[in-house]
Amino acid sequence: MGNLKVPRPKEINFPEVKNPVELNGSLVSQKDGKEFRISNNICLLKSGNILISYRIFSPYVDESYIEIYNVPQLKLVAKYQFKYETEDEFYVPTFAIQLKNGNIISICEKIYVFNGESISEGPQTLSEEINDLYFQKEKREFFYQTDKIFKNPAYVKTRKMYRCDFVIEPKEGTLLYTIGKNLEIYHIDIANLNPESKSIYFYRKGKGFNLRTYELDIIHPSEYYPDNLYIIGNDNYNRTYKSDLLIFDLNKFCDRKSSPKIPLFTIEVSKSQVIFSLCEYDKKYLLLDTVNNGVYIIDMESKQKVAVSLLRKYIKQLNIYENINENPEIENRSQFYYLSKKMIKLKDGRVIIIRRNANVADIREQVILQDIFLYAVSSDFVVSGNYIVSLFPKASISVFQIYAD
Repeated sequence: MGNLKVPRPKEINFPEVKNPVELNGSLVSQKDGKEFRISNNICLLKSGNILISYRIFSPYVDESYIEIYNVPQLKLVAKYQFKYETEDEFYVPTFAIQLKNGNIISICEKIYVFNGESISEGPQTLSEEINDLYFQKEKREFFYQTDKIFKNPAYVKTRKMYRCDFVIEPKEGTLLYTIGKNLEIYHIDIANLNPESKSIYFYRKGKGFNLRTYELDIIHPSEYYPDNLYIIGNDNYNRTYKSDLLIFDLNKFCDRKSSPKIPLFTIEVSKSQVIFSLCEYDKKYLLLDTVNNGVYIIDMESKQKVAVSLLRKYIKQLNIYENINENPEIENRSQFYYLSKKMIKLKDGRVIIIRRNANVADIREQVILQDIFLYAVSSDFVVSGNYIVSLFPKASISVFQIYAD
């Protein structure tokens, strides 16, 4: 897809931002993190509060917590510590999310289900113990506080972590997740509290020596087409970047008995770029950000890629536009692990894109406003009302206001 051959947003009559809303972008509140804290994930709750999962990891302790805070004040609402351990081993969860029924779920040595946001009361329901093969195991040395050179361990235990990443519940009762490089999608039947996990999908393309297993980096249940599930498959083997958009029937995909999983449509997005984030702009358009080559626009009616928005940065002080795409120095996608898997459409039609900072983009005009959101926003963020809440390493949290009063 050469840029000179592809229409720009105006040429396909992409929606115009007619009445831009005044934006704020200021830091409203902040909770400072602490040394030895490792953030796991952040989740927006139905109440508008946020849920975070984190660990305290030091030479002396290895503890896991989930906490709920209100927005925007970041006042602590509830807290729970996971404490399951034996003489030889202990378990640490890697995530916590809210289910469609309002309960909160995490995985330790069992599936833990909390009653609504009442996490301080402990789990309401527990599954059977999970088979040992699902856990990542590592020997962990602990030291006395007086041992400043960490030479003589006080004791050694095996740490066990349930292997999962990018956990979502696209359909009530179905938990999907990936592992590591996102080469497969796994399924857990939480409706029946069945702790057995099952691999249900991987995506391969090519023949012979060119056969590649794509990384399934984005799994997105459609907001406009409830029966659709979007999956982005990226291939970045040996600097030969490729990306496809796969569209599945959501119900069939989440049925672990339904096999094979065949997409309704497959759209070849690019033979030279991978996709870092996705946004359902409206019922007609889907936006896919490649960073280096702009934002690709997919027409969901024709199931085709129809345009590309080559974003430029507007520098207000100098009244000039700076091209920020097509950077030949950026070759390894691992440099962009900080990027989010989502873009956020604002009520005036502009879009928030995370590229180290939160940027506000006018897709039609191909412009990023440089003077909005000057504060850093991490890729692990949620939007609660008029606020962006961002989770950083060391379990620090920042709240940024989107709209001016």
